[in-house]
Amino acid sequence: MKNTQLSEAPSAPHEGRLLGAADVMSAGGELQLVGCRCRQCDARMFPANSLCPFCLSEEVEALPLSPLGSLYSYTFIHVAPPVWEVPYGIAYVDLPERVRVFGKLADADPAHWKLDQQVRLCVTRAAGADDQGPHYHYFFAAA
Repeated sequence: MKNTQLSEAPSAPHEGRLLGAADVMSAGGELQLVGCRCRQCDARMFPANSLCPFCLSEEVEALPLSPLGSLYSYTFIHVAPPVWEVPYGIAYVDLPERVRVFGKLADADPAHWKLDQQVRLCVTRAAGADDQGPHYHYFFAAA
């Protein structure tokens, strides 16, 4: 079983959607994700949206997300299209801002993961760029 760190791996279809500049900010030289918070009902979400899906308010504001969270749930994928590297892990992570984020785990070794453990949310610049500017991926690593 090969354990590849995403920051070292070439882009692959299962790394998740590409994030744009609006989804990421730099804080202290480190990239972090940006979600949003509804000013009307206090709902919080990632990815950010211009309309609250709970109360339909357009009064939403940017919410920088912490780099550390708690592993809520995870699983490993062993069957995928031929061009995808398997196995790989996916997880839900709870962040202190009361946002649950879904993403890929840094490696697929079950011994490295347990529920409620602290994990680090890592944001990396995706290979290549287009006329829309730089793009980013994120994943979870053991803290």
